[in-house]
Amino acid sequence: MGKIKTLLIIWFTAIAGICGLLNAQAAPVVRDQANLLSPQQKSEIRQVNHQWAQTRHKPQLWVYTYSHLRTPLAGFDYQDPFNTAGNELGDRVLHRLAQQQLAGKTTDGDHQIAVIQRQQRLQQRISFILVYPDNGWHTVIYPSEDLYHSVSNLNKTFLTWHLPNKVGTADSTMAVFNRYQPFISKHIAKVKTVKTGPTWDRVTFILFLPFLMWGLIKLFRQPIYLETSPYDWFGEEAVWRASDPTYPHWWY
Repeated sequence: MGKIKTLLIIWFTAIAGICGLLNAQAAPVVRDQANLLSPQQKSEIRQVNHQWAQTRHKPQLWVYTYSHLRTPLAGFDYQDPFNTAGNELGDRVLHRLAQQQLAGKTTDGDHQIAVIQRQQRLQQRISFILVYPDNGWHTVIYPSEDLYHSVSNLNKTFLTWHLPNKVGTADSTMAVFNRYQPFISKHIAKVKTVKTGPTWDRVTFILFLPFLMWGLIKLFRQPIYLETSPYDWFGEEAVWRASDPTYPHWWY
């Protein structure tokens, strides 16, 4: 009986592993509705994501392009590169993916809660590059929770510097992908704990610290004079003065 139980456990574990592998391979890493990307570019994106899937935190950076939008997006001003109208598109994709993964696995009463929880788990590690027309073309990043919390204001400045966000082409798509790919590899995929990077305040303090130390050293190396009257060198009339040259001076 014990051997049969062990064999059943091994069997179901193997089946679960195969199913998980099939789900990972079937994951829609690239969806190029606008037909912008070449086969080589799609292959590169899939390969990078496959490598990340083997790491500790399993980050993903999927690429979705849209030739048109069926429904309008909520209004965003695009001033914050991590808070654009593309976030609504990313939420839609993750919600639909969570529903697909849980189809037939939950009861009606628990289904909506289970979908929300699954979507939150997906959002923890999956980021998107989204290319779509919305009063002009846009190429934007939809950050996962891990990516969002690992990027400080200093990191964000350099990550978004001169990216082609107001166009929708293969070049703009790959420019954004190639900008974020090394950051995700270094700060999320290959670390034990995801941490926020250095901030502008910290870097500014470090840069100005040598000047502050130099100023303090200059201040404390200035001569200090102990001035006394001619008749009372160490008594109660001893005063500190530095400007009158008629009194005797001691250098400290």
